[in-house]
Amino acid sequence: LARDGGHGESYGHEESFLVAMALLSAPFTVALAFGAAVLVGNALLRRDAIKVVFNVGTMLLAGGAGLLVVVAFGEKGGTGPVEASAVAVAAVVFFIVNGLSVSGVLALLGAGPFLRNLTDDLGGRALIWAGNTAIGLLAGLAGAAHTWTLPFGLVAMFALHFAFTGHIRARAEHQTLDDIVRSSSDGILSLDRRDRIVSWNPACEALTGHAAERVLGMTLSELLRLVGAERDTGAPLLELDRARTEPELFRIRGGAGELCWVALTHAPLPDGGRVVVLRDETSRRRLDELVAR
Repeated sequence: LARDGGHGESYGHEESFLVAMALLSAPFTVALAFGAAVLVGNALLRRDAIKVVFNVGTMLLAGGAGLLVVVAFGEKGGTGPVEASAVAVAAVVFFIVNGLSVSGVLALLGAGPFLRNLTDDLGGRALIWAGNTAIGLLAGLAGAAHTWTLPFGLVAMFALHFAFTGHIRARAEHQTLDDIVRSSSDGILSLDRRDRIVSWNPACEALTGHAAERVLGMTLSELLRLVGAERDTGAPLLELDRARTEPELFRIRGGAGELCWVALTHAPLPDGGRVVVLRDETSRRRLDELVAR
């Protein structure tokens, strides 16, 4: 998934490999194998050298922190409840350290605020982590008893990968749509089923002078009163005419305090809400008035 500034974040199955290897080998061996696997994987994907260094370093940092938990539990070896619990805790540590380090570096590179990077799709990432960890535990426990069962763990991992492909594709498509809306010169906002504003792009803020923090949660009627929306006749515009299919022209008090002419169009959304587009028609209106003279 791409972030601001051209940098991005990807989803993987590192926890599955880490957990399974931690149950089958000594921590030092796991760290070497894990680092080598990440290096080879990035090389096969032909990533830039700086990204390879970052990815390998991040994985080794998170993996090493997780393996320290295994060592702290005694590094006894075996596949009993204690060892399995230690590896599960190590996977939790890996998830936390990896999330913190990736979010921090992306923030330093200008790819979005740290907190937004950290919490973005946190539920989806946690679900993928849980699936990876469960498969790694099952593969490691089964492989320790019968080595020939390890390929079945790979099959389960591939099945998990394809199960979550739809989620990741939907996230990427949603992100693309968000990027288009954010870069639009027209003001675009969306309403939920109760007519409350749930999204507000930068062009809306530039046109009205009101930041998203102020208007989110308002109804459209409250917004129209806030900006002093008036029709040509001077009558206030207080609500959306849902039956109207043509753009509705009205004037508002803009961000700099001047009067602006706005054309409003709207369309229903599949979830029962509505998308509203606000186009600045001030220049065209003034030109029409000059021509009329």
